[in-house]
Amino acid sequence: KAHPAVDGILLVGTTDSDKLTPVSDYDILIVLSESPVPLHVGFTYIDNRLTDLLFTTVNEVDRIIAEKQQFKPFTYLLSVSRWLQTGNIAFDRTDRLQRAKDVLQSSNLAVTASEYDRYGICFGLNFDYRHNHRMAASNDPVYQTALDLRFCFTINNLFWGYFSLRGILWEGEKKAVRYLEIHDPEFLKLVRQCLAKTDRKVKFKLLENIAEIVTAPAGGLWT
Repeated sequence: KAHPAVDGILLVGTTDSDKLTPVSDYDILIVLSESPVPLHVGFTYIDNRLTDLLFTTVNEVDRIIAEKQQFKPFTYLLSVSRWLQTGNIAFDRTDRLQRAKDVLQSSNLAVTASEYDRYGICFGLNFDYRHNHRMAASNDPVYQTALDLRFCFTINNLFWGYFSLRGILWEGEKKAVRYLEIHDPEFLKLVRQCLAKTDRKVKFKLLENIAEIVTAPAGGLWT
């Protein structure tokens, strides 16, 4: 607060809430009056707790105030908008953070992906699936290990793709799991089964089922 370059501090997520647990981290958005380098993320410990430092500038906050939620999906300014909308103000030198919160209070920041973005997401998921399908047909131990490694990012991409292709606001893995517990428990059950399986053939079949569900709103899996 004493540093002249700091215009505001915002506590994000569970940082300043009754949901903070012993394993929770701190997330803190720091608004700088100016940033001589493109600084977006920092990393430290506060009170022996892992802490993510998120940075933006007064110019970026002013742009958010002026344009409200008119930002494309998957952009940093849209992320800052979400933090401003839901975070708790700890320090606000020029009342800029409060003005931003007032502007964003009634905004829906779950921006629907454009046709171009949806195509890109669906293409990537199909691309991964077809290569996994090819590699699953091989008995070569090198291919099998490579496939096991690919499973790790494939399931993550599919999980994220479920939300992106449906225009559901992505707020991290934990909130995504809680959302599915309420709105689509069968899909979450399928994901958990896939994560737990060690048999390669069974795991691949579950991944295929997940991929079919995820890509359904954007054309489904390639034939």
